[in-house]
Amino acid sequence: MIAKKRKKKRGSRKSEKRNLIFGILIFSLIIYLVMSNLRINWQRTELSEKLTTLKQTSQSFLEEKEKLNLLLNQTLSQAFLEKVAREDLNLKKPGEKVVVIKKEEPRMVPSESEKNPFFLKAPINWLKEKFQAFWRE
Repeated sequence: MIAKKRKKKRGSRKSEKRNLIFGILIFSLIIYLVMSNLRINWQRTELSEKLTTLKQTSQSFLEEKEKLNLLLNQTLSQAFLEKVAREDLNLKKPGEKVVVIKKEEPRMVPSESEKNPFFLKAPINWLKEKFQAFWRE
């Protein structure tokens, strides 16, 4: 019986080593899967943020396209062409007279300092004389 007990212990040690190695492998696999899951979730959040920004820019481009289409339709109208011809190209219809009214700018009255830049010359000279007299004493 003693010999049989020793054989069972040796067999159980091998199975314990196998179980330990198998447990380490399973634990490593679980750690790998958890890390992969975290990395995938992080990438998914980044991509969803990029998607929202792209949707916003797409929407702004569509709005700009609509504005440009309206402007294009406006420029093709006869009234717009006539306005451009009159204002920018200085053209007129036959029989019309062109009258130009010049706007007068308000005139500024120059102040004392602008008229005479040395209007403080007299007080400065007076101060110089006083300081020179003070230092001579």
